[in-house]
Amino acid sequence: FFSSLLMATKGLPRRSDESGSSEDFGGDVVRLKPYQYIHVHDNNSNCSHVILGPATFTRQEHEHILNQPQQCIAIPPRHYCVVENPVIRTSTGELVKDKHGQAKVRLGDKEIRLHQEPFPLYPQEVLVNHEILPLRVLAPNTALRLK
Repeated sequence: FFSSLLMATKGLPRRSDESGSSEDFGGDVVRLKPYQYIHVHDNNSNCSHVILGPATFTRQEHEHILNQPQQCIAIPPRHYCVVENPVIRTSTGELVKDKHGQAKVRLGDKEIRLHQEPFPLYPQEVLVNHEILPLRVLAPNTALRLK
């Protein structure tokens, strides 16, 4: 009985239970369009990583999809955003990873990001207030008074 029930439910997307903990989103295969990403948690190494589209991601038994496909953050010219807990990058712009391949983050720090290519938010990164703000442009011969 249980084996037939397990086979009947295999491949169906899992949902959140009453306690609010989330399960897998989208089943075993997730198709990502360009500039979409998902966070995947590897239960063997206890690390989370980002899968960036365009790609077709097939979930392994030991992996757990943490969120539904999300759009990358696109900052238009003369705008900025604030990211909490940003990932650490080298002077050449490459991610710094630990021995398990998980991106290292600067917990408690904030980073201001200006116009650039669309980018994903890595695990633990948070877009402050979920908004992209316009830069304040001053007219010629004017100044801001700081308190």
